[in-house]
Amino acid sequence: MGILFRKKKVYFFASAAVAALICLLGGILIVDGKNYSVFNVIWELPQSAFQNYGVKEVFDIGTTGWLYILIPVVSVPFASYFSDERKSKFYLYLKGRQGTLHYLCSRCLYALCSSAAVLFTAIGSYTLLINFYFDLNPNHDGATIVGGVETVSVQGLCFHIAGKLLYLLVYSTAMSLVTAFLIYLYNDLFVNLSLVFLLNYLLKNQFFQDKMLYPIAVLLILVVVYATVRKVRCEKL
Repeated sequence: MGILFRKKKVYFFASAAVAALICLLGGILIVDGKNYSVFNVIWELPQSAFQNYGVKEVFDIGTTGWLYILIPVVSVPFASYFSDERKSKFYLYLKGRQGTLHYLCSRCLYALCSSAAVLFTAIGSYTLLINFYFDLNPNHDGATIVGGVETVSVQGLCFHIAGKLLYLLVYSTAMSLVTAFLIYLYNDLFVNLSLVFLLNYLLKNQFFQDKMLYPIAVLLILVVVYATVRKVRCEKL
């Protein structure tokens, strides 16, 4: 696993930085007809302009929307590593030494750990930043609240963040493995990532529902398709 981080550390930092920036670009406020992202609100407006927003609300704004649409950016470090490995033919040695099943499981673990490293760095940084500027339970004085005000505890916020991170981890790992499968079929990283971005965009309405069923379904379909393709290829040899 260490070899992945050593060889692709630039990609890890770049992907994490891009993912954190995507979170900051989430739209939060409209003032005089102008849309303000989380980034704009923090750096351009006085604190009184966003005192009605709490950490949990701002966290959800940043970690939904654009991050879901652009989640394949988290796949870049693993996809680049897997593409290089296929080009070098080193995977043939690994398969011969470890066995095909062990090799496949190890690459699934690589995809999971790679996604976890990027997501935890990006979302962790974003969460720390918004905690400096937004209150856990904001002041709603003078604001009209429909349906009452939800009181958020530190424990409740932690569980909420953990749940979102788990969903995004499964989601991004599914996209990483879809990319790896496309590399297995045709090793062109730019083309493969473009197709994954397109596929993710087409399925965005399902993933926006935050139901673990959808990324798990993608993983199961991927396993079936891979097994079928591999069987056909082996029969042709």
